[in-house]
Amino acid sequence: FNLVFLLENNILKNYYFNYLEKINPYIAKDFKNIKENHSFEIYKLLRIDFNVLINCHSVQEVIEKSLNTKINFNLNKFDIHLALSFAISLNFIAKNEQNKLYKFVLENNKLIYDYIDFINNNFANEHFIKIKYKRKKYKIINIASFLLYHKLKPQKESYQNEFLEIYILINDYIKLSYETNNLINLNINSINRITNEHNVLTIELEKKQIPKNKKLKIKEDFINLKLPEEFKLIETHKELYLHGMEQKNCVYTRRREIEDGLSAIYSLNYEGGVYTLEIFKRKNKFAIKEIKAKYNEFANKEVINFVEKSLKAV
Repeated sequence: FNLVFLLENNILKNYYFNYLEKINPYIAKDFKNIKENHSFEIYKLLRIDFNVLINCHSVQEVIEKSLNTKINFNLNKFDIHLALSFAISLNFIAKNEQNKLYKFVLENNKLIYDYIDFINNNFANEHFIKIKYKRKKYKIINIASFLLYHKLKPQKESYQNEFLEIYILINDYIKLSYETNNLINLNINSINRITNEHNVLTIELEKKQIPKNKKLKIKEDFINLKLPEEFKLIETHKELYLHGMEQKNCVYTRRREIEDGLSAIYSLNYEGGVYTLEIFKRKNKFAIKEIKAKYNEFANKEVINFVEKSLKAV
């Protein structure tokens, strides 16, 4: 049985996990309270065969058999979802920097889940990143972004706003690294450095592809959103790509979030200025996820107030 199938059927899930607990209690402990787990979604995309769970006696063995590869780190110190995320991330980290990532996960297990909780309260599922590895699609915890954020984190008095701005920048950099097949640089020590690397990868991505003018799969909530004429919903891959080129940003990397129904991108034309606006839904209300002027410059308070007022009016 495929684990994804089991998790989507409560009767089968309870039956087989009770069976797993009797046959293999060591592995079963990671699944015992799966509904309450921070990362329930990732279990649904583990791509682990149930027979592997029954026959393996350590997290290390589960991950190595599932990925069909040898991992030269002790994964038994992690739970299954962190172990899988770390193992897949290794393919995108230079060998001389892999110990750094391992040490971070080992020493900051609780901190990683604190970050996940904070991000979940602000952006749905933004701590996950979709990865294609050996022809399978995974949704792993974005631990590389947490490591970089941990190094670049702001002062506590401005924690929330700066957290979100810096994390979005780091997250976009990680996505660009995956999409352009570049290794992630864990030696970045400043916002300016990651901004520069982010911009270099954006240009590289632009050179690689201009998408076809096909429709983005936008959630109906955003399509039906009635906003003033200053707001233009970006509806096609080509529009999204060209908007990013014009605004000198990497908004095209947001297409997966758009097609997963998590957000929508608008081109905002306000008093002669053009802005890239990402809107998402939080607690059944539309809100600003990110708004930037050209070259990723921050929008001023007047623009933000205009957008917030427009969203409250719908």
